[in-house]
Amino acid sequence: MKKITLSRVDHARILKSIEKAKFSGTINPAEAEKLLNELGNARIVEPTEIPADVVTMNSEVEISFSNTNKTVVFKIVYPDQAN
Repeated sequence: MKKITLSRVDHARILKSIEKAKFSGTINPAEAEKLLNELGNARIVEPTEIPADVVTMNSEVEISFSNTNKTVVFKIVYPDQAN
């Protein structure tokens, strides 16, 4: 599996979110461990070094569905910003 690339800032904040969810019991422990393992294997870079083709937190992502010709735009946010 390809290593994910994260900014140092996103890595720290995502890690904190997972730990908070584990403590509050709002995440399945096995799923939390999978996420933590993925974070542990991630390539961490400074925010200014993120390649242009990497989706980061607060990015907007456009997804097109070929079977319906519809397009949806999502914003990738931290759990405390979700609606």
